Amino acid sequence: MSKFEVHPVQWTPDKISRFWAYLTSTPTAEGSYFSGLFGGRILALTAPYIPRHAKRIVDYGCGPGFLVEQLLRSGLPAEGLEFSDVSAQSARSRCRTYPAFGGVTHIKDLPSPIQTGTVEVLFLVEVIEHLVPAQRDATLKEIQRLLSIGGVLIVTTPHREDLGRVSTICPDCGCVFHPWQHVESFDARRLADLLSQYGFDQVACKATNLEARWYGRILRAVRRLFFGDRALQNEPHLIYVGRRTERQ
Repeated sequence: MSKFEVHPVQWTPDKISRFWAYLTSTPTAEGSYFSGLFGGRILALTAPYIPRHAKRIVDYGCGPGFLVEQLLRSGLPAEGLEFSDVSAQSARSRCRTYPAFGGVTHIKDLPSPIQTGTVEVLFLVEVIEHLVPAQRDATLKEIQRLLSIGGVLIVTTPHREDLGRVSTICPDCGCVFHPWQHVESFDARRLADLLSQYGFDQVACKATNLEARWYGRILRAVRRLFFGDRALQNEPHLIYVGRRTERQ
């Protein structure tokens, strides 16, 4: 056994693959997917930005297809793109009976086989915070390639997450890591600035609490009326909507 020494994890593609292969194999994995818990609320908040006659909507990193199913239930055409073959098969099984289901593209590497500029709306739900810099650059370049000019990008991510506060340690080797493999933390400005580098203009970007019930949302609206954006500083979730521009 290697010597115990406290040290931060150095995420590599192989380590990330092993980490998620284990998590997705646990009995409670599917029930803990973010899009399964909050897909309906995400769609409710972003529906005004989805073109009424959009013909191609893609959930990038769709997992078992919870958000894809929410979109289909709402009468929208939807499909998924997924890196895990097991998750892709689960998404196909979940959504196969919907007439507007466009399937799930399973890929191992980028670029994907999806044709350039053919996607009108793309969801990136709770993905960007997991990406190390090289992955993030490749992913955002791919999303830029997929979306048509004027296409809509919808991103969700934790808001101002304190990564160190929830870190844990491996008692065997001393490796310190985030329990959900988050590697980046974003606020509205940082997220918008990042996405602008890949040809996206911000349409909306706001912090919220997707878990809040109707009365909690009313209280938040009242607080914002009196305190402005300061009232949103501690909200746990961030939703960004951007539009693909012609600049590269």
